[in-house]
Amino acid sequence: MGAARGLLTLCLGGLRLTPAVASPFDPHPAQRSGPFFDGWFTRIVDHERGVSAAVIIGSFQPARDGSFNSTWVALLHRGAGSNTTVVEQHFLDQSDVRVESRSLPEPGYVSNFTWRSTRGELEVNDSAALLSFAFDSLHVRARLSARVPWSAEAPDAAGPEGWVRRLPALTCHYYVHSLASRAEYTLTPAGGSAIEGRGHAHMEGNYGRTFPQGWIWLQAIGASGGVQVVLTAGRFLSLGPLGISAVVMAYRSPQLHWDFRTTDLDAICWRGSAAGGWFSAVARHWTRDEELRLTVQAPPGSFSDRLYFPTRSGFSDTPGCRESYSAVVDVVAYRRGVALERQRVPLAALEFGGTYLDSPESAEGSCALGTRPPERFFA
Repeated sequence: MGAARGLLTLCLGGLRLTPAVASPFDPHPAQRSGPFFDGWFTRIVDHERGVSAAVIIGSFQPARDGSFNSTWVALLHRGAGSNTTVVEQHFLDQSDVRVESRSLPEPGYVSNFTWRSTRGELEVNDSAALLSFAFDSLHVRARLSARVPWSAEAPDAAGPEGWVRRLPALTCHYYVHSLASRAEYTLTPAGGSAIEGRGHAHMEGNYGRTFPQGWIWLQAIGASGGVQVVLTAGRFLSLGPLGISAVVMAYRSPQLHWDFRTTDLDAICWRGSAAGGWFSAVARHWTRDEELRLTVQAPPGSFSDRLYFPTRSGFSDTPGCRESYSAVVDVVAYRRGVALERQRVPLAALEFGGTYLDSPESAEGSCALGTRPPERFFA
């Protein structure tokens, strides 16, 4: 496993650093030359009403160009009483996009910026955020507060990447701004009446040169907001027949604050099926006798249409990715072989993208963890 870390460092070490910004959630300036992308994701979950809505923003800078030339926005929505995740996507005229950053360009400063376009705006000031977007099918307004950062000790620096964030730039960076902000929202469907509610919101950002070749993403917030689950598994580079994969699993509850990363030499294995709408994973810490097991199931018909994602040549929906907001995640946390707690969280988000989207079944890791391999909790 030490060789694996060395290989990862070797492969990534030649990539150059991006200019310094404050929090990684702040807007990133265009690079000297592309390709480069920057983007934000906000998802609201209301367990009481059975509603979830998300807005995605992405901008792309092409190769041999010194500025962003393409911006894409998307709405994903799961209405009350429905399992279907409806999607609406638009490409914007770049001249209609305005980004104002108010943070000092030094690591550790709070995120403070406004993103505006003809479709809507996102305003972030540390723990507070305002979201207002007018899509053809739905108008989304939300006020977010009481941000829950990845790490209370380093709220504007630490995130899923761990120590890897200090390396010269990865091809794709991933940062979670809030695991469970409080959310007050209004959803107004076209030609319909406004629906007001309260829940919690997850906020994250991606930036870099290109997305992984294949990836799986999971995100869940419990009804009270006290339980959060995040997983991302990606195949990032190919070296001939070899691929470099990385997995991050995070679990938060009032009692536990666990992170597992393959780049920390934790053992993680997983398998899943986009067609079947299921995913299972087992993670074991490399020094502590702690193990996390999770299984996710979403109705296969609940996944959205294909979403665009950034490639080296621009946004593409071939193969794209698909998300469901009707997944149910089961989590069991063990220490020294004893189950400490079990959680079941509905209204979870499950996404398959890139090469993992069209594969009948995908898997990574040998599952040689001294325990049985992951199983599906659902038939």
